[in-house]
Amino acid sequence: DMHPAGKPAELQGVSDTDLRIHFVDVSREADQKQDPMPKIVRGLISLEKADDILLVRHPYDPVPLRDLFARRRGLASWAEERKPGDWYIYFYRPGARAGAVAHPPVYNKAFAKAVGA
Repeated sequence: DMHPAGKPAELQGVSDTDLRIHFVDVSREADQKQDPMPKIVRGLISLEKADDILLVRHPYDPVPLRDLFARRRGLASWAEERKPGDWYIYFYRPGARAGAVAHPPVYNKAFAKAVGA
């Protein structure tokens, strides 16, 4: 497999500073028990081009949200835990041949081992 940690083809070679990335950080909202959805939806609305990507920083992997966006918006997603409790979730339009799927998250193995997961 040529993809590091199962990273989907559409995200290969895409850095956080890529012009296609629309970054939304909702970690503060989550910490303060505020609803992160308005901020995420605004980010979603800002995706104009077919290859635009919404990158959401979140304290956990929001699986129900990923499933919802796949069903309602046709957006595939991929999540990676860069540090314990520091998740980056990519929402993107799948390539022509791929369906919209919420790829399984990539866990921080050292963290998982530490907490006995």
